Amino acid sequence: MKLKLFLIAALFLSVSAFSQTKNNLSVYWATVSDFMDSHSAIGDFGYDGNGGTKFGINYELGFSRHWSIQTGLQYTDDKLTLNTIGPFHTTRADEIKFVTVPIVAKVTFWNVLFFDGGILADFETSNNSTNHQSGIGYEIGAGLQYHFGRLQLYVNPYAQYHRVFGFSKSGSNFNLIDGGWKFGLGYNF
Repeated sequence: MKLKLFLIAALFLSVSAFSQTKNNLSVYWATVSDFMDSHSAIGDFGYDGNGGTKFGINYELGFSRHWSIQTGLQYTDDKLTLNTIGPFHTTRADEIKFVTVPIVAKVTFWNVLFFDGGILADFETSNNSTNHQSGIGYEIGAGLQYHFGRLQLYVNPYAQYHRVFGFSKSGSNFNLIDGGWKFGLGYNF
C-alpha cells in the first residue's frame, strides 16, 4: 500500500514539473455526419451515410502562446447503407470502424478561437462490404475553447477526408468523408 501511495505521489510531482510547458490532455466525443465518395466507381450502387459515433483522447504540446501540435487516439464507428438500383433493388446496413492517430497543428487567437488541421493515419478494425479505408487522410477544423484554471472546455467543428493514400490496393474507388462537432474536456499541466 505504501508503494502505491509513493508511486501516486511521484506521478503528481512529475506532472507539476511540467508546469512551465503548455501541455494539455483531453477527452472528447463527436457527432458524425458521413458520406462515401465513390469517385470513378462503376456500377449501380452507392452508399448513404447514417452518422455514427466518434470519441478520443488528445495530447497537445504548446510551443508558444499561439502554436501547438496535437496527437492522440480516436475511435470512429460510421454507419452506412448500401443501395443498389438494379432489377433486385436492395439495401444493406454496413459499418466502418477504425482507430485513427492524428497529427494536427493548432493556431490559437485571443486564447479562445482556434484553427487546426493535419494528417490522419486510419487503421480499419471492421470487416465489412465497403472497400478498406485504412490509409492516410486529413482533417481541418476551427473552434472555441475556454479555460477554467487548469480545466479547458472546447467545441470544434471539423471535417475529415479518410484514405487519400491507402495502405492497400483494395478500396481505391471509395473514400469516407465525415464531419461534425467535437465536444471536449481537457486538463492543462
